[in-house]
Amino acid sequence: MEEDELTELFLPVNNKFVKELLLFPQEKQLQIIKLGLATFTYSSQKFKTVIDGEKEDIVDKLTTTHQKEVDELKKLQSNLKHQIQQLKRENKQRKTYYKRKP
Repeated sequence: MEEDELTELFLPVNNKFVKELLLFPQEKQLQIIKLGLATFTYSSQKFKTVIDGEKEDIVDKLTTTHQKEVDELKKLQSNLKHQIQQLKRENKQRKTYYKRKP
């Protein structure tokens, strides 16, 4: 192993994982740290992707629900408009009928 600068790292002495790590030679310790960090980074990214995907699913579901509500309200509005037109026609017919009646 070439001469590398060293850094000091303080870890709890009574930790089971630290004790286990210290049983390995320095080169293996570095591989374990590298692997652990890579695994942590990958898992964190996957977790974020899952969370983002769930958020996207929630937004899609809310958007779909909202669109259904809007469509139902538009249909109701159209039905009410049609009823108003029908009532106006009936009203006009009655007015005409009563105006003709002596």
